[in-house]
Amino acid sequence: MTLATAQIIQQGNSYHVQHGTDAGLYVEFYTQAIQDMEASIEQGRPIFNDQDFIKIIPVGDKSTIVCRPVKTQPDALQPADKDRWPQQYAAFKALQEQPLVGTPITEWAQISKSQAMMLKGVNVHTVDALAVVSDANLNNLGMGSRELREKAIAFLAQAKDGAANSQLVEKNRALEVKMEALQNQLNALSEISNKKVKGKDNGENVT
Repeated sequence: MTLATAQIIQQGNSYHVQHGTDAGLYVEFYTQAIQDMEASIEQGRPIFNDQDFIKIIPVGDKSTIVCRPVKTQPDALQPADKDRWPQQYAAFKALQEQPLVGTPITEWAQISKSQAMMLKGVNVHTVDALAVVSDANLNNLGMGSRELREKAIAFLAQAKDGAANSQLVEKNRALEVKMEALQNQLNALSEISNKKVKGKDNGENVT
């Protein structure tokens, strides 16, 4: 299984590791009871300890599942699991259902309910995950999978463009409000100035 590629980035005299979004991975934390063989032998009875594990599944892949103990400390190339997948880890610690990151596949209006359930069956839970399914795993999604992936990519791109446009509209609206407030201030100052000029013309003592 290939995780998001790690890249070593240099910033001045220091280096840090940068990963991809891991959008192509379904990640779940869980606790498993592991037998402590040494303690079991010593005490003459089965002794188990709870240990945190992580399950990693490439979306669209029905056969590849990685289950391993949670890595609590970073190393030269990988951060600690809780730092790499903070939302999933936080939900696990809060005993909540593992959160989905992105648009749920069941809420995507461009596919049928049966298609959504089929995709969930191969661990594609979001539109974001569908968009990054590898070519090697497309066959696991059934007929028309390539078209579905292209549709997901187009949907996300359109949503991103729409978000950018919305942000631009909001910025323009905020600018218009500031300009209007500034114009009101100028009008008020102009009105005060005009009153002073009229007072002087009428011989009034204007302070």
